[in-house]
Amino acid sequence: TLFSKSLEMSRTYVQGDLDNPDDPDYPTDLSIALDRICGVFMAQGKPEQAAPLFDEGLERSRAILLRDPDNPDRQRDLTVSLVKMGDVFLAQGKPEQAAPLFDESLAMSRAILLRDPDNPDRQSDVVIGLLSLAEMYGPLQKDKATACFQEAKDLVLDLVKRFPGNATSQALLEVLRQLHRHLFGEPPGF
Repeated sequence: TLFSKSLEMSRTYVQGDLDNPDDPDYPTDLSIALDRICGVFMAQGKPEQAAPLFDEGLERSRAILLRDPDNPDRQRDLTVSLVKMGDVFLAQGKPEQAAPLFDESLAMSRAILLRDPDNPDRQSDVVIGLLSLAEMYGPLQKDKATACFQEAKDLVLDLVKRFPGNATSQALLEVLRQLHRHLFGEPPGF
């Protein structure tokens, strides 16, 4: 398939770039290709095909971060990989495997936010981590879901207030409303 060829080209490119390991972007190209292909598999409802590729991308993100552990962009890349792999586990009906990934992502997002508290993107990352956990807990662990949801709601409403024209804030508000309907079975009052 076209995706397989694209992935193979990215792998070849990265292999050729191994001669220049000091280039901080050399492994990210493959991670991006993996992410895109996995996104297609997930959209097609094929988490079993996405899982090994997302896992490879997650391991690459961890390796990249080890090379530059204080880089907040590399840390963020890892948080995104963790959430996506967690989503794969949820789609496979394995919340017990998703939970530690979501927890790790949220902890890292919170640490990044502490260093850059006025950055709306960093705040959004914390919201995404909280919403992932709220969705995972869902109706089975309503207290935990509600706590995560409430914290996410407070952050999103703060984002919308401070950055009213920010598209990400508006999109998160809509996601929050949809999740409210899903979790609580009623339209949100915000």
